[in-house]
Amino acid sequence: MWVTDIKGALSLNILVEYLGLWDLPAERVLQPDVEDSHIWKFLASGQYSEKSAYDAMFIGAIHFQSWEWIWKSWAPGKC
Repeated sequence: MWVTDIKGALSLNILVEYLGLWDLPAERVLQPDVEDSHIWKFLASGQYSEKSAYDAMFIGAIHFQSWEWIWKSWAPGKC
């Protein structure tokens, strides 16, 4: 059994969600003769790769080309 401390003011919705998550593992039926499978959700193939893990770190980040800061500078040509 896990012991957790719930701190702070909690709404009824949060408590209901917490208790719902608590019951999720009970719905799983484990089959000892079936090997576990791991599915990597960041690739369509489901196979893990270091590149996909690196790319996943930047999901939602703003991408820019670093050369743009050098070659398309707003500064005047001569300073």
